[in-house]
Amino acid sequence: GRGGLADFLKSRKGFFDTVIVSRPHNMMLLRALLKDEPDLLGKARLVYDAEAVFAIREKHRARVLGLPDALKRADREIEAELALAGIAQRVVTVSPGEARHYTQRGYRDVHVLGHGLTPAPTPRPFADRHHLLFVGLLQHDESPNVDSLLWFGREIMPLLRPLLPDAVELQAVGRNGAPSLDSLAGSGVRLVGPVEDLTATYDRCRVFIAPTRFAGGIPHKIHEAAAHGIPVVATALLAEQLGWTPGEDLLTADTPEDFARQVAALYQDETLWTKLRTNALARLTAECDPAEFDRRVRAILTF
Repeated sequence: GRGGLADFLKSRKGFFDTVIVSRPHNMMLLRALLKDEPDLLGKARLVYDAEAVFAIREKHRARVLGLPDALKRADREIEAELALAGIAQRVVTVSPGEARHYTQRGYRDVHVLGHGLTPAPTPRPFADRHHLLFVGLLQHDESPNVDSLLWFGREIMPLLRPLLPDAVELQAVGRNGAPSLDSLAGSGVRLVGPVEDLTATYDRCRVFIAPTRFAGGIPHKIHEAAAHGIPVVATALLAEQLGWTPGEDLLTADTPEDFARQVAALYQDETLWTKLRTNALARLTAECDPAEFDRRVRAILTF
């Protein structure tokens, strides 16, 4: 716990070769402890597992939601977050794009560690699949997942329903305690709740949607969907974070009208569906190879 960390490290001073700190809030805590006791880590090397620059996500959010005060603060918060890595000997991020934020500010020892996944495409053919699928934690109204599901349900689904058979619905899987989700009643969005094993769900549904309007890092949900053989319609932001090619590896859209058209096209065109499924699986195989993931972890831990 936060309160016990200082005593924990004091009792083990000199024991650790390497200390890994993940995410900004934990690095802020450690920096505060080191300010009071600079030799708290002894001779241990410090690796900052930043993952992403989370303040950039908040800048996207301020722009999307029209929050001028938050937008004014955003650049200062980004610089403050990047400065957290100053006491570390090595920085780890989830993508080349995230790594560039650090290298452009003079950090030299920056590693990229994405995801390790083995493709396991579900077998059901196109014609036997039905419905759209969304996966994500939906606990807080301020979260990117809740924002994206509300945007889809309120603005995209009304445009999409005339383009698809009446029975098609969006199945939203994940813990869903956010109060604002009550407004989606009758919209064609079904809140499924948490599902322990999503394999059967991926096998039943035809199209995965990721209408995320603000995010940082890399969208693991798209990797998961692709690994299970379900093609994706996402925002351009997520495609850029992945480095995937729109029209080849997934479909992208940033307006309600375009998003509805892209979902309808993918839902009804088996040739397009098969192409995107095949290409996404190939990207995943190349980019998320577990053996390469292990090699990168070993490199991060080797000084």
